[in-house]
Amino acid sequence: MATPTTTNSLPPADATPASARRRTPLGLKIFAALWVVVPVVAMGYHFGYSDPHQKRDTAGELIAQGDKASAQAETLRGRARLPHDLLAAARYASARSQLPLSDVEDRISLRLRELHHRIEAGELIEAQVALQQMLDDHESTAEKPVVARQEVSDQPSAKTAAEALASRSDEVRALLARVTYYVAFALRKEGVPEQDWRAEADASRQQYRHLVEVAGGSLKELHASDLETVVRFSRLPDSMFEQQGEPSACENAGQISKKKGKQKFSKSKAPNPSDAREQINSDAASDAMQRGKGS
Repeated sequence: MATPTTTNSLPPADATPASARRRTPLGLKIFAALWVVVPVVAMGYHFGYSDPHQKRDTAGELIAQGDKASAQAETLRGRARLPHDLLAAARYASARSQLPLSDVEDRISLRLRELHHRIEAGELIEAQVALQQMLDDHESTAEKPVVARQEVSDQPSAKTAAEALASRSDEVRALLARVTYYVAFALRKEGVPEQDWRAEADASRQQYRHLVEVAGGSLKELHASDLETVVRFSRLPDSMFEQQGEPSACENAGQISKKKGKQKFSKSKAPNPSDAREQINSDAASDAMQRGKGS
């Protein structure tokens, strides 16, 4: 009996022995993977990680320039310090604009440093408006509970911003009290009606009184001394006031009554609050250019 022949199955399409097949080198595979991945990572770094860090580096350079101008300004007074104050204020403002919104405390600190030099440069009404707005923001959030919101990583939560401002509220109030006293002094020097400059002096006195009540140690003594200065100013007869030396900030201020009049008029019309601030800031820029040319 014949033995049945066994039909072999079809050979595989690739009949080449496994040992003879061409293999892609491991190094080439790694290179190809890196070729695809590295550009993606680089783009992610540039747009996601490096950008905030580059801006912080830029802010650091601007702050250093502002600190140098600030140190020079503090050794001078009157018109001699004006260009240094304006430069310091501009550098701090630019540095603040470079920082991410999440850097709340640093942004507030730079804003206060900027406003300090704007005050010394004679931009009294502009600084007064800005500081009053900061204090109003703090008091409005303090009166109601803040609900933290989930936001993108570069945005501060409402709670974080409120807490950061609260921690600096006394500093804001002290700066506001000082600039308000300067406004009162400048208005009185211009010869405006007594009720106008006295209203500013009373506002400054109230702010300092609050600070004396809440502060402690050397700060309490400092605020008490400032409070006494404002009280003496309010009680000083006109004949003796004329003999008083003018604060450096008032020397650089220009005509305060004109700006204050615009502010009051804007309030009486009750427009968007930013309208008055924009007009005042526009006037300040013009005045600063004129004062810079004259110095």
